[in-house]
Amino acid sequence: MTAARAFLERLGAVERAACIIAFAVMAIALIADVARRVGGRVTEALSEVPGVGPGAIWLQDTLGLGAGILGAPQVSVIGMITVAMVGFGLAAASGGQLRARFFDGLCPSPMVPALTRFADLLTAAMLAVLAALALQMTLGSARLGDVVSVTRWPIWPMQAIIVAAFTLNAVRYLLFALFPELRPPEDPAPETAEQEEVVR
Repeated sequence: MTAARAFLERLGAVERAACIIAFAVMAIALIADVARRVGGRVTEALSEVPGVGPGAIWLQDTLGLGAGILGAPQVSVIGMITVAMVGFGLAAASGGQLRARFFDGLCPSPMVPALTRFADLLTAAMLAVLAALALQMTLGSARLGDVVSVTRWPIWPMQAIIVAAFTLNAVRYLLFALFPELRPPEDPAPETAEQEEVVR
């Protein structure tokens, strides 16, 4: 169990770092793309001001303002996919995953640990199936040479992120099923409107 705990801790650290890096790349690409477009609008407006016009036109031509950065939307989409897939693992690692709570209380308390382990095992199996399907899609894209429309980058490395996320989370839930003490406590149920009123 010590090895499983160490694996989950390292996996969580890698996921947190990947999420931060992917979010930063996504944000920088979007901000730079928007700033360049806005800069083009500003220099267009300034080009009509007497005495400033030639300088504004020169600035626009020199910096390439007005047009977006080639590939910026594609980079931001890759970052968004990475954040979403890695975020799934981070939610599972912190006990914040979404689940239906309307069956809570329907089964006797002594059965809850066994049902929780069964649910983790079932989740691991479902994620393994999704990982296998994503792997088939990724291999097919690599074989066909599919590329991103604008940048002409191959698509399969981006799809491999999905394969890795599903595979690693399948392993995570399998470890939760094998070693229930490694499973993080779940976030408490969200407060209802009535509870919020009582708190106020």
